[in-house]
Amino acid sequence: MAKEIGMMTEGFVWIITDAMVDQLNLMDVSVIESMDGVIGVKPYVPKSKTVEDFIQRWKMKFPEENLRIVDVELDVYGLWVYDYAIALAMAVEKSKMSETTFRKPNVLGKSGK
Repeated sequence: MAKEIGMMTEGFVWIITDAMVDQLNLMDVSVIESMDGVIGVKPYVPKSKTVEDFIQRWKMKFPEENLRIVDVELDVYGLWVYDYAIALAMAVEKSKMSETTFRKPNVLGKSGK
């Protein structure tokens, strides 16, 4: 549709996410060649000893705890989830929330009264 209304010509730039970039392998060469001005972005985690060590630990521990799941790889999103969980745990520790009890608010109706 973008091509039909002239938005695949000079002066236009399209940014596509990793989900679309992954689909490029399945597209016809002529479609890819017509994508002049398209920029694809993908998440990237630089290799480091810390990342490699974590992946090795994960590869040993995951099968022990998930016997029915086979042939699974840790991807960038799995690494991000781990980072988020660690950041949340650190925030809870820092705020001393681990010693706090949560109570359900006593709210009646939409107005909160």
